[in-house]
Order: sequence, then C-alpha cells, then structure tokens
Amino acid sequence: MASNIFKVSEINAYIKNIIEQDHNLVNISVQGEISNITNHSSGHIYFTIKDEKSQLRAIMFSFNAKNLKFKLKEGLKIIAIGTVKLYEPQGTYSLQVVNISLDGIGDLFLQYEQLKQTLEQKGWFAQAIKKPIPKFPRNIGVITAPTGAAIRDIITTIHRRFPQTNIYLFPCLVQGKEAKYDIKAKITAAQNFNVPLDTLIVGRGGGSIEDLWAFNEFEVAEAIYQCPIPIISSVGHEIDFTIADFVADLRAPTPTAAAELATPDQKELLTYLHQQYKTLITLIKNKVDNYQVTLNNLKNNYWLTTPQALYEKRFHNYQVLRHKFNQITDNFINYNLNQVSYYYQQLLTIIQNSLLTLTHHKNNLIAKLDLLSPLKTLTRGYSVTYDSKQKILLSTSQVQNNDKIITRLSDGLVYSQVTDIKEEGK
Repeated sequence: MASNIFKVSEINAYIKNIIEQDHNLVNISVQGEISNITNHSSGHIYFTIKDEKSQLRAIMFSFNAKNLKFKLKEGLKIIAIGTVKLYEPQGTYSLQVVNISLDGIGDLFLQYEQLKQTLEQKGWFAQAIKKPIPKFPRNIGVITAPTGAAIRDIITTIHRRFPQTNIYLFPCLVQGKEAKYDIKAKITAAQNFNVPLDTLIVGRGGGSIEDLWAFNEFEVAEAIYQCPIPIISSVGHEIDFTIADFVADLRAPTPTAAAELATPDQKELLTYLHQQYKTLITLIKNKVDNYQVTLNNLKNNYWLTTPQALYEKRFHNYQVLRHKFNQITDNFINYNLNQVSYYYQQLLTIIQNSLLTLTHHKNNLIAKLDLLSPLKTLTRGYSVTYDSKQKILLSTSQVQNNDKIITRLSDGLVYSQVTDIKEEGK
C-alpha cells in the first residue's frame, strides 16, 4: 500500500499550480474549429476548440467577449489566444480566451465583412437607388492614379469606342493610409467641376487586398453614396470585389470594362443606324405601296366614279327621313291636341262643380248667420237697452233715477230718462 495518501483537492491544487506556473501555457495561440458553443446570459461564452484528433474546452468571459468583432458559430475556424487554467472543484482544465481571430481570413477580411454588412443594412447597396448610366456621355470624369495601366486603358478604350466624349482626369492616391481621403476629395471635386460631368469612373488596377484596401474604407463608400453623378467602379481584376463596387451605381470588373460600360461603341452605333436605315426604307416603301393600292381602289370606287348616284341615294334617304319626321310630328301634335281638349273639358267641369258647391255652402252660411243676428230678433218685438256709455243693461241695479238710457228697436234708437225703477216681484 502506498505510504502517501492525497485528497482529491490536494491533487487538483497541485496540478493547478504546475499548469499555471508553466509559461508555455500562458498567452498561447490555439488553432481549431468551434463546436458546442453556449452563449450564457451573463455574457460569458463557453465552447470547445477541436481538431481532427482532440478537443479543448474554452471559455471567454464577458469583458473579453464584448470586444469580439464577429459572432462565434459552430464550425468556425479560429485562432484563440489565452491561458490554460484548471478549475479545482471539478478537476477540469480549459483555455481562458482573451482574443479570437478568424483562421485563414485575417483581420482585413473581417473588417471588410463587417462594413459590408453594416452598409447593406443601411440600404446603400439597394438596386432601387442606383442611378442609370447615360448612354451618350459628353463628359466623363476619371478618378484614379495619373500613371499606370488603368488610366491608359480607360483613355484608349473611350477614344476607340466614342471619341466624341471628353475625358477629365482627377488624379489621386489609390493605395496607402491617405488614399481614402484623397479619393473622397476628388469625388467631391468632380461634383463641383466647372464642366458638368455625365459619368464618373472610380478605380485602379489590380493588386493585393492591402493595395486595394482604400476602396474598402467607409469614407470612400460614403462619398460614392452621396455623389449625384452616376459612378462606375473598376477596382482590381474581375475576381476582386470591394465595398466601392457594391455602393457604386455600376461595377466593372476592370478599368477597360468600365470605359466600355460608360460609352457606346460608335461602330456598333453605325451598324445599328445602317440597319435602322434599311428598316426605315423598307417601311416607307411598304407604306407607299399600301397607299398606292388604296388610291387605286379609291379611283375605281363606284361612288367616286359616279358621284351623282351617291347624291341621289343620299337625297332619297333624306326624303324618306323627312316624310317619316313629318308623319311622326303630325301624329304627335294631333294626339296631344286631343289630350289637351279632353283635359280642358275635365278641368272646366271640375271648376263649375266646385263653384256650385261653394255657392250653396255660402248661402247656407248666410242663412245661419241671419238667424243668429240680434237685429233679426228685434223685428219680432224685442229691444236692447244701453246706458249713456252704450253698455248693454242686463239688470235694474245698473241704473238709477234720472239716468239717461238708449233703447234700440228694429228701426232705430229711442233716448229716455229714468223716472222710476221697479224690481221684479216688487
């Protein structure tokens, strides 16, 4: 039996001490593929780095994870920088990661993807905002290096295809730290140029990703996006794609292709015009032939050869229509005259009957009124007595001796003076 017996915690502590004192395990770079990734609510990221033979647990704490410039995902190939640590309670070791870069892509490509994604979300790449390239430009501005194959190819191609176009060069830096500012300044200068430009070609010849990097900068993308002049980008070779290509109104794979896209080919135009000329001549000839056939038909037309017959037919139709019109008019008038006469008689009868009814009613009312008249009563021997104020006397109490009274008879008035008053029953 072994003489030394250790606790588990003692073994873990011992191994932890050995690992953490080994400088070969501090700030090491580990290459592998991400798997079993877990994003904890605390902000920590737990994952496994693996290769074809082994796996290594890894953790990236939140204060380091927030500095990541891309999102970790399953299968992503990375290079992780960190220190190997042992977690004593479980006796497990892992790599505590402080920084992660993409393996085989590099930081430049990472920046490229981030800016591309940002600008795409802003809508700077949308096809709906792209400006059309003029078909027949009179003035083209070129923003590129003043020497090199790019500017020579552009000038040669434009002069060959459409020599009527004027070319204005805005020389600028196309690589280096200051290139992005120079390109932006020249795009602004082109907008304020004393000659109105129809199209701008912005670009350079081929090179490494570092050489072309100025065209992946935000400053250049912003200048292209805000420029009111249609822009054709031509950066590098056909396989090279820059941020400027996506923002520009049109992307050309090479400077030569940019010049071709910016101008029509005068040879093709002449060929097209010649074809159109031939087509036009054919159309005119067909039109003339058709009009000749029509003219011949008109010349042999019966009505044109015998206009009197046309007149007589039209006059006959006129006579028929006139006769029908007169017939219809007479029938209409006769019918309406009978109707008017009938309604007149009806109305006259109604008026006469109404007058008789009203007269009879009036006589009845007069007779009733006459029966109710006080004067009618007076003719039967009655009279009406008033006081001196012409107020009707209804009681002996309304008069006194010597009062003057007026008596109304059927044929006049009698004025009297009261000498005596006798009440009924006295």
